[in-house]
Amino acid sequence: VPRTPQGARPLDIVVTGNVFHTYFDEKAALYGSLCHLPDMNNLFIQSIISHDKYYHLLGRSKISIAFNRRPGAFPSRSIEALAVGAGVLAQQESVLGLWFGEAQGVHTYDSTPVGLRQAVERIFDDSDAFQKAALEGMKIARAEFDPWRVASQYLRMATFAATRPRGGRTLAPQPKQFRSVA
Repeated sequence: VPRTPQGARPLDIVVTGNVFHTYFDEKAALYGSLCHLPDMNNLFIQSIISHDKYYHLLGRSKISIAFNRRPGAFPSRSIEALAVGAGVLAQQESVLGLWFGEAQGVHTYDSTPVGLRQAVERIFDDSDAFQKAALEGMKIARAEFDPWRVASQYLRMATFAATRPRGGRTLAPQPKQFRSVA
């Protein structure tokens, strides 16, 4: 994670990746609703960019928006955004609520274009408080999701899973195959 960004954050919202691709039509509708907000400096990049450029852009932005098609998926881009002090808008079903709340710069939105737009407007009604909260979230994200700490806990869990006692193994019945498949 880069050093803590200093200074002003001239970008309001930064989103990268498959932003307006036809395959992700629900995501395009969500982000499209933000294109016409007045007096906002938003940056939508329809591409994957290098880590250095990505962190640089996040460090200059106020908000990053998380969109996961599956509610239980871990929004790693949100952790990256928080780690550089950018606040996060996540879906209401997001697992981010286990670690962060509004006091740590993570707000939720209803997964509709209107719900997302209302959440953005609500945040920018008091953007100074939101920025202070995002900086609190940055401290937590950097401590809780430090790569060395995460790797250590993951390897500990993997070791336990590999060595735990198990019952006897049974063979699964072999299905009858009527056709050859090449």
